[in-house]
Amino acid sequence: MIGHLTRVGRIALAVVFAYAAWTKLRQPWEVFALSMDSYGLLPEWGVVAAARALPWLEMALGVLLLFGFWPVAVSSVVSLLLVGFMGAMLRAWWLDLGIDCGCFGIGQAVSPGTLARDGALTLLSLGVTAGAVVLSRGDSGARGPGTARDSDDVPPSETASRSPGGVTGAPRVGATGGASDEECLS
Repeated sequence: MIGHLTRVGRIALAVVFAYAAWTKLRQPWEVFALSMDSYGLLPEWGVVAAARALPWLEMALGVLLLFGFWPVAVSSVVSLLLVGFMGAMLRAWWLDLGIDCGCFGIGQAVSPGTLARDGALTLLSLGVTAGAVVLSRGDSGARGPGTARDSDDVPPSETASRSPGGVTGAPRVGATGGASDEECLS
């Protein structure tokens, strides 16, 4: 059930991110830069860099979400972006800036409606991220023999070789003020 809900949410976010990127990429980047600049959060060079890069990042994230590549990492980045967007929009609404949100190009003012929509997308992305984490942890127990293991899966016989002294409970000679091997031989 979690897998199905996570997949549906991931695909929905993929469509939203791809569409948001497409609406920005079909216009000159300066149009999106004007929307970004109206928030008053970035210096001029930051606005230019973000206006040129963000639509491409959104498109890449949309494609990665759609095909399910690196679900935990990608959904985490999407969640961080949406939380950041929400924060910027809430600030603009609180300060009554009367600006376009810039989410899907121009023409949508920051309003309770855009806040509700982006809030729902933020919650969806957090849910997809949580689902991806749960599914990735569930898969780790289903690994077959010969695959990489977590440190919790390592048998006690192997953890001894990983301890600082080489053997669990054995003192580290030379490291704690004891005699080194060379001193013992002379």
